[in-house]
Amino acid sequence: MYEGVEALDFTGPHDVFAMANYISRESLHSDDLPFQQYVIASAKGPVKTAGGIAITPDFTFDDAIPEAEIIFIPGGPYIKNISATDPMIKWIQSNYSDKNQIVSVCLGAFPLVVALGQKLQGHTITTHHQAIEDLREKVNSLNIDAFVAKGQRYVSEGNVLCSAGVSSGIDAAFYLLSDIMGQEIARKTSEIMEYNRTINWSLEQ
Repeated sequence: MYEGVEALDFTGPHDVFAMANYISRESLHSDDLPFQQYVIASAKGPVKTAGGIAITPDFTFDDAIPEAEIIFIPGGPYIKNISATDPMIKWIQSNYSDKNQIVSVCLGAFPLVVALGQKLQGHTITTHHQAIEDLREKVNSLNIDAFVAKGQRYVSEGNVLCSAGVSSGIDAAFYLLSDIMGQEIARKTSEIMEYNRTINWSLEQ
């Protein structure tokens, strides 16, 4: 999490998994929640979104935190030129491995490629439609042989999942939820959220 993050990039996927916890408790008659969500930022003070909403992180990048099985990177208008020495980049590099899932939303694809670098060789990635060419330039500048797809709501390869702009992060979260918990939990979650999913059937068939 960083100053200027797009609120829906963060809150959309967050609410999918929060609501899935509720659905799981009701459907499975269990108090064991499948998802524990944490917000991580450079400092413990409130972080202002691009729209001015203040979000208070649970941890800083320097804290000892529970092992992250899923890492979400939301986007924002000021993140495209993030430095390789940024604390968030260093944290991702220290906590990402082939054993966990990493997800970028919108312009979160830029810190994704900076952090993972050559680990994205041969991958298909995407971002907001207005930033496709900028992401291609970023990939080329880092000498990463990755394909930047245009016109895709979300793309997934291995344990790397990328979504396009803003609300597409919700669809990416549902794709991941259906993979983890099954289609029925995903269906019930979208129903109670009154959200009509856009599904990339090439991935979900």
